[in-house]
Amino acid sequence: MVIAGKEYDCDYYGTVDLESKIPSLGVRYLEVWSVENAFEDLAPYPAVQDEDGDRFICIPDMPVELQPGTVYVVDVAMQDGSIDHGVYRCDGTRFEGELIIIQIDIPEA
Repeated sequence: MVIAGKEYDCDYYGTVDLESKIPSLGVRYLEVWSVENAFEDLAPYPAVQDEDGDRFICIPDMPVELQPGTVYVVDVAMQDGSIDHGVYRCDGTRFEGELIIIQIDIPEA
């Protein structure tokens, strides 16, 4: 997978069905990859901001155990059929006791 102009090896971990677990979220499922050896390269990129601050994902049933110092690619399939493709990093930040992944803002090449 190419991220910020550099090719990385990735491991695919599958999907998380959110439509049946959290129907009010408006998300059908997440698809998750981990990106090997990308954390240091992508650490300088800022977090994506929304009205509540940093945009992050905190899902207890992720198909992979989140590891600080790791980058993840997540496709978020919305109920309207759109897909939000994002790059996230796990830097050890927690929300309500759970590790989270924070979306990072990487300009398209």
